Amino acid sequence: MLFEMLSAGTFFPLALKEHIIFGIVGVSFFVFQYCRLKKRYQGLIAIAIAATFLLYLGDYMFVPVGIAEAVLMLGALITLIQDSIAEKKKEKEAQSEQSENDEKAKIDDEKSADDTEAGAEILAENKETDNGENE
Repeated sequence: MLFEMLSAGTFFPLALKEHIIFGIVGVSFFVFQYCRLKKRYQGLIAIAIAATFLLYLGDYMFVPVGIAEAVLMLGALITLIQDSIAEKKKEKEAQSEQSENDEKAKIDDEKSADDTEAGAEILAENKETDNGENE
C-alpha cells in the first residue's frame, strides 16, 4: 500500500521522477560541499537525502528509514554546533595570537626607536668632541 502511494506521488508532494531528480541534485550538492569544506554535517545530510530512496524498497522500510532520518538529522545538527564552537574557539585563539604579535612588534619598534635616538645622541656627542679637538 505504501509503495503504491509512494510511486503514485500521493505520499510525497513530489512524484517518483521528481523525487529522484531532486534527491540526486541534493546528494550531489552536499557531497560536493563536503569534499570542498570538510564539514561533517554536510556528509550526514547527503546520507540522509540518499536514505529517502530506501522507502521505495517496500512498506516495511517506512519506520526504519524514519528513525534513520531522525538520527542523521540530529547528528547533523549536533556536528554543526560542535564545528561552530570549534571554529569560534580557533578564531579567538588566532585573534589573541595576532594581538600578542602586534604587541611584540610594537615593543620591538619602540626599542628600535630608542636605540636610534641613543645612537643619534652618541653621534652628536662624538661630533661635538671631534669639533672640540679640531679647534
